Amino acid sequence: PGGMDTNFQASSGVRRIENERLLDPADVADEMLHALDRGRVLAVVGMRARAMDVVGRVLPRPIQRRLWKRLVQGMR
Repeated sequence: PGGMDTNFQASSGVRRIENERLLDPADVADEMLHALDRGRVLAVVGMRARAMDVVGRVLPRPIQRRLWKRLVQGMR
């Protein structure tokens, strides 16, 4: 899933971005269980996660790494 509203950010030192919309963990669980019921082996939950899934399919890995590095550095 994309970012969820849990204590992960605080416990791992990732700063919370003001007005960031995080997914509700219960909604993520519901979507994952629904996908399992439909026989899916992969469930991509959330718009940001879907966008990154597409990026991962079309961009070469070196570009992906630079993109992820930039995103993660901006969160610490």
